[in-house]
Amino acid sequence: MDDMLELTRHFPEVEYAPGDVVITEGGDSTGVWILVSGSLRVTKDGKDVNTVTQPGSLIGEMSILLGVPDSATVEAAERCVMRY
Repeated sequence: MDDMLELTRHFPEVEYAPGDVVITEGGDSTGVWILVSGSLRVTKDGKDVNTVTQPGSLIGEMSILLGVPDSATVEAAERCVMRY
């Protein structure tokens, strides 16, 4: 995961406040996001399915790779910094 942070160190960063939505289930893919800090809550059909806390984690990559709508909603569980 540290490699991903190093590879993307020049990418733009965006801050999210708790509750801000990064990706919406069923929405059009907007790209691949990389978690720099904070934690993310992942829900599917309104149910919690995961929490992402590891810096360098990729978000949204499956939708981009498969060319399909986003399969889950991802929102900031706490203040987050993301790269895209």
